[in-house]
Amino acid sequence: MKKVTAHDIQQMMQEKLEVFAGKGNKKKIIVSKNFKIVHLPSGFTYTVDDVRIVNGKPVIIAHSGDGEPIRIQSEEFKQYKGL
Repeated sequence: MKKVTAHDIQQMMQEKLEVFAGKGNKKKIIVSKNFKIVHLPSGFTYTVDDVRIVNGKPVIIAHSGDGEPIRIQSEEFKQYKGL
């Protein structure tokens, strides 16, 4: 099995938003507080406040530059990428 490096994670985030690295019980959350993400359709940038698991799926809690909070459901992750 290939070891995932910091460079690998950075590449994954620039292509699309990935919340986990690894598989099965070795899966780890790789998005953390203060991580910057961009909403691809609008170009708006958000800062991650927290990642929670709700009903077995990740939900990102983030805020915009004016402090407006948003909840990003896992189904919406494809609309975002990391900065």
